[in-house]
Amino acid sequence: MKKVTTILGMSLAAALGCAQMKPAAGGNGGSGDAALFESLKKLAGRWESGDADKDGQPDATTVYRVTAGDPARDRHMGALTLTLVDSDHLKQEWVTYSDGKPGARK
Repeated sequence: MKKVTTILGMSLAAALGCAQMKPAAGGNGGSGDAALFESLKKLAGRWESGDADKDGQPDATTVYRVTAGDPARDRHMGALTLTLVDSDHLKQEWVTYSDGKPGARK
């Protein structure tokens, strides 16, 4: 449970950091969007937590990889909303984009 909590915490911290970013006026494909994408690419790599239980291994490991840089017209995941429902549930709502327009929320 400790490892799951740490991973969730690290993932939420990354998501909340991204949520603080504001897109450039004009939406998808603006020059501000390219700068945001560049800042997200800096997260790529292996991230390890501390070793609180002193077993010689990190308590949690997360790996971020850059997997896309699609033009705004291509189909892609364009938005994520995370809601902490209660202490045991995290709700995720994803929005896909195609031809520069939002599609169904999943």
